[in-house]
Amino acid sequence: MNTQLSGRFGIYPWFPGDDEALIAEADVGAFRDLLPNGKVFYCAGIEGDRLVLKYGEKVFRVSPILFREVKTVVRAVGSTVRLADGSLATVADVMWHFARGEPMYLLILSGKKKSRRYWNSDLCDATQEDPRM
Repeated sequence: MNTQLSGRFGIYPWFPGDDEALIAEADVGAFRDLLPNGKVFYCAGIEGDRLVLKYGEKVFRVSPILFREVKTVVRAVGSTVRLADGSLATVADVMWHFARGEPMYLLILSGKKKSRRYWNSDLCDATQEDPRM
């Protein structure tokens, strides 16, 4: 198994109805409910012959066969980001935009999940200074 995947982001193109043996038995239901295809996961480590994928607070143990690393900056679900107007938001969802080859984000701003899609170019790390200053 490629132990270098730990600490990386990637997609896991699995659909409900695909081989459930690829997902740890205890995680199948929650993984199916998440509708994982197109979401960007963080590979938090390895347990035996399984990758440990995180999506926010959710943790899934999966076969490494389908994991495809994405080689770009990804902000994790639950992280705080700063928008160009200086406001802070929380990453609610990270999906892979296959045509653009980059992550797209749904954010929670002022307690409300926004329907607008955001891109890396729209976001700064929350620790960076307010761009209006």
